[in-house]
Amino acid sequence: MENKVGAVRRSLFVPVPYVDDVPTFNEGLLARAVDDTVVHYRKQVPVADLFAEDQARLVGLPARVFDVERWGEYLTDKYGYVVVDGVHAYSVSPQMPRARCRRWSKTEPVMTVENC
Repeated sequence: MENKVGAVRRSLFVPVPYVDDVPTFNEGLLARAVDDTVVHYRKQVPVADLFAEDQARLVGLPARVFDVERWGEYLTDKYGYVVVDGVHAYSVSPQMPRARCRRWSKTEPVMTVENC
């Protein structure tokens, strides 16, 4: 995904475009971004066809909703980070060094910590 973002940025914004009418520029930008005639650089087939193949292979979401979070007691380091599974470091707050947290949740884009 990050490679695609970089490719789109280079394709649409290098060299830096001159814009004197933003709405008109945005319309042209949208038209270029959703262009179905773009050919994959290596496979030489339209990207829209490759996307359609990928869509056909997608599986549905789970029928039952589940909450993605981890319950437990965590100790922040001197920089306010919580280390989970010895590998993943998440910033709680630099203002909370060496705090004991009873619940760590990753259900939102911003981590919430209770009872620190």
